[in-house]
Amino acid sequence: MIMNTRARACVAAVAVVLAGAARGDEPPNPTCSHAKALRAPRPVDPELPWVSRMLREAMPLTDVLHNDLDIEVLPATSSVAGGNTMTVKSLADGLREFTFRLRGNMTISACVLNGSTPAACQLVGTTARVVTLDRAYDRGEVFTLKVSYSGVPARIDDAITFSTTPDGFPNIYTLSQPFGASAWWPCKDVDYGQLGDNSDKATLDFAVTVPASISVTANGMLVGVDDLDGARRRYRWATSYPMATYLVAFSAGKYSTWTRPFDYAGGSMPVEFNLYAYADSPTRRANMEKVIPMLGTFGGAYGLYPFIAEKYGLYQFGWGGGMEHQTNTGQCCFNSEWLSAHELAHQWWGDDVTCRTWGDIWLNEGFATYSEAIWEERKPGSPGASALRAAMSNRRPGSVSGTVYRYDTSSFGSIFSGTYAYNKGAWVVHMLRGVVGDERFFDILAAWRNAYSGSAGTTDDFAAIASSVSGLDLTRFFDQWVYLGGAPAYTYGFQNVTIGGQRYLRLHIRQTQQTSYGVDGVFEMPITARLSIASGSVDVVLENSARLQHYVISVTGPATPAIDPDNWILWTNVSAESYIPGPPKVVSADPAVGAWYAAVGPSSLSVTFSEDVSVDAGKLGLTGPAGPVPFTVAYDPAKFTATLLLAEALSPGVYALSVSDSITSAASGIPLDGEIADPFRAGSLPSGDGLPMGTTIIGFEVRAAACRVDLNGDGTVSFADYLEFLSLFDALDARADFDGDGTVNFSDYLQFLNEFEAGC
Repeated sequence: MIMNTRARACVAAVAVVLAGAARGDEPPNPTCSHAKALRAPRPVDPELPWVSRMLREAMPLTDVLHNDLDIEVLPATSSVAGGNTMTVKSLADGLREFTFRLRGNMTISACVLNGSTPAACQLVGTTARVVTLDRAYDRGEVFTLKVSYSGVPARIDDAITFSTTPDGFPNIYTLSQPFGASAWWPCKDVDYGQLGDNSDKATLDFAVTVPASISVTANGMLVGVDDLDGARRRYRWATSYPMATYLVAFSAGKYSTWTRPFDYAGGSMPVEFNLYAYADSPTRRANMEKVIPMLGTFGGAYGLYPFIAEKYGLYQFGWGGGMEHQTNTGQCCFNSEWLSAHELAHQWWGDDVTCRTWGDIWLNEGFATYSEAIWEERKPGSPGASALRAAMSNRRPGSVSGTVYRYDTSSFGSIFSGTYAYNKGAWVVHMLRGVVGDERFFDILAAWRNAYSGSAGTTDDFAAIASSVSGLDLTRFFDQWVYLGGAPAYTYGFQNVTIGGQRYLRLHIRQTQQTSYGVDGVFEMPITARLSIASGSVDVVLENSARLQHYVISVTGPATPAIDPDNWILWTNVSAESYIPGPPKVVSADPAVGAWYAAVGPSSLSVTFSEDVSVDAGKLGLTGPAGPVPFTVAYDPAKFTATLLLAEALSPGVYALSVSDSITSAASGIPLDGEIADPFRAGSLPSGDGLPMGTTIIGFEVRAAACRVDLNGDGTVSFADYLEFLSLFDALDARADFDGDGTVNFSDYLQFLNEFEAGC
């Protein structure tokens, strides 16, 4: 769904008066635990009989399989009359009641079970109708309930509108999202303002009788038109795809109707268009038909259109925006590609895969808003990435303080926040793509659709799939971006230095957003720094997880960084400042990480730091096969290098050189930032995670002159040594560098095979 600017303004004004403009946008005490607690269902008093019935019967213990809705709309009296026959399966043993919704101003003339048994039907509250069943139904048993009714529907969030087009013909159209369906038809739904559950979807037969001067468009396929007495006509529609209650819809008016084919690999599907007859023009027709290439573009991104066995429809209605009724979208206007793209994308994200609760509405609206940008990126003739960036720039939310998850579901306005559910929600999708990369991002969407097609899921469900498919724990990502408020602001500073003949860039990134944003005031995100050097530019991805973090990056010349140059992060500010000194790091060592020596080991080792440090022998260590190795230390403050002088050359074995975080900067006293990911992985230096503390461990090996292919050290050359080599080779471990050229490649494999075959 999307509203035009005027409609949004009206909703916002009503929300200010009725609910408070910001209610639900920011949970109090925004921490992870509070966020999770706030998104849980609100507590109720189970002792109240009607509450007990609502909890027991209204949603979780029944499954509506099918609705057979047959109504007549009477423009002269703005009323509806007819009936709905619900086919319902019990999901529990001993079910004796069933609850559906129809607003109390509508009159029910009969409730009939299983085609012949009259049933008592009691109004509870404003919308609930509790039916006493004819017997207890056990799990898996099915019954039918026909509800005959009539009345003038209440005006609930434009659920049904009776109007007249400028040419004088009646126009009646529906829009039930989120709570309006029960205003005009009896259905299984929740009461106004509840969190909701959209997971119970049903197939539909839908007959609408109208004056013969107008026609009807609705969900699914037209299966028949019947001429009736009194200059009336009945249009019979049907869909075999299960559908959420709020997506059932029709529009009746004086329409010009035509179809065009959408051809795809394996077949062709009709695309049906309904344009007000008075508004029919070649330009409007051409604009409407732009959805045909969009079907192909979104099919390429998300998989084939979900309802390919029926149709996609686009019809004009009087509401100020668009609404993605399943298989049949209503729009006010057709001069904006983004609106048609948004509503079409909902067929995947909203209709096929539906947000389970209204708190999770961003799974509908954020995805559809991001799809507007996907269309700009992928439509025929698009420049691609630059169009995506421009589209997302135009969709930056006007405010970031509130939450994407909608904690307040008490009104239309509080749920459908254009700032948070739509724009900030779209940025969550965009940032997820930036974090996991394109291939895994679209794999995540495919897995999400495969898991929940024809059903409904929550934010937690989506987060679990995203984590599983990407191989990353994305819990923190969804906590900070969906369940909590705010966005980061970045300030950075840098220095270019030369150490031991090698150039380095010292860089700090400081998060300056208010401390109530994110998780404990921090946003954890990978940040791309684009380093401009005379020879060109290079992108470096930095893991940023603190309010102040320091990095040392090896470069080929003086470098100038740009932070998040392609705008993958919803930051509020990126600005430069003077460099702030940080913790020292280990930038190089001799031997290098993972190096090996043949036969005779070194008689000295060295460690070079990113700046002058306070170091002594007690802050360094060397251990080997026989335990600690004695050494003395000489430190050169001009070169930032500590040299370990050994009494004798090292004997064969595996060694670990440790550099303690008790070493501190000589200037600031800040402890060493020393962690490296793998003590045997070449290229692991410079050290550190950007924060003080952390010991550096550098592994290297001295190999005996004889029988270096005896990798498991058991004194014999066997198949076990071959398997050990393959393991090292697959891991690109430096111990597999048998030709000693500093890289692990196929020549090392050949060298190993030669020595292996020769034996010892």
